[in-house]
Amino acid sequence: FQLGHLDVEVMAIPGHTPGCLAFLVRQERILFTGDMVLTTPIWLHLDNALPLERYLASLHVLKKNSQRFDCLLTSHGEMMIENEMIDKLISCTEQALAQTNRGDIVHTPFGDGIQYAYENVSILGRVEPL
Repeated sequence: FQLGHLDVEVMAIPGHTPGCLAFLVRQERILFTGDMVLTTPIWLHLDNALPLERYLASLHVLKKNSQRFDCLLTSHGEMMIENEMIDKLISCTEQALAQTNRGDIVHTPFGDGIQYAYENVSILGRVEPL
């Protein structure tokens, strides 16, 4: 769509929530990612968050398109980040799914989660009942 003189492309990237969207400003080569790619823990333990497998699929969509943007603008923490954060989040999520990273229980005001960390990124996944 057109936003003034800017050409903006919308990408569906469900994961953090079912309706997550990214906005690519083509002329500026900037991608607005909302809560999908952050330097702070990404909360995937909330009731409306999708499973880690779906989050990972959306990260792969971002990776596939990463040659189209030079930086990411996020909604929390460090606001302008490099594309390499996508690769780090993919590794972090893959390790969580493969259970090669056991993570640590973290208490939040919205429920407990398991924090999986990889280098300088982390995701907060659901605590599965025993």
